Order: sequence, then structure tokens, then C-alpha cells
Amino acid sequence: SAALIILANGSTPAFPRTPTREQVQQSRERRFQELDKNRDGQVSLAEYLAFFKADSPRGGNFKI
Repeated sequence: SAALIILANGSTPAFPRTPTREQVQQSRERRFQELDKNRDGQVSLAEYLAFFKADSPRGGNFKI
């Protein structure tokens, strides 16, 4: 009955909805464009590493 009350109030459910195929495709395209800095249609290893190093809180430094 608690779930019925929450839905009756018009609030959104606690779990996010699964994205549509179009949303997933758009997200992948945006991500690729962010990675492809020189806009040549390819993501080089340098572009890939530069992108993820910027997002990494550790800076990609690993100790062995």
C-alpha cells in the first residue's frame, strides 16, 4: 500500500528508468565527440588517455 501512496502523490519512482536506444546512441555519440579532440573521426590512444586522465582523481598513477 505504501507504493500506491507514493505513486498516487505523483512523485517519481526511486529507481531511474532505463534509457531508450536513442538516448544510449546520443550518449555514445557525445562521448565519442568529447574523446575525438581533433575531429578526425578517430580516437587516438593519446586522446583516449588524455580524456580519462583528466577524469581520474588519481591522475592515472599506478604503483607496482
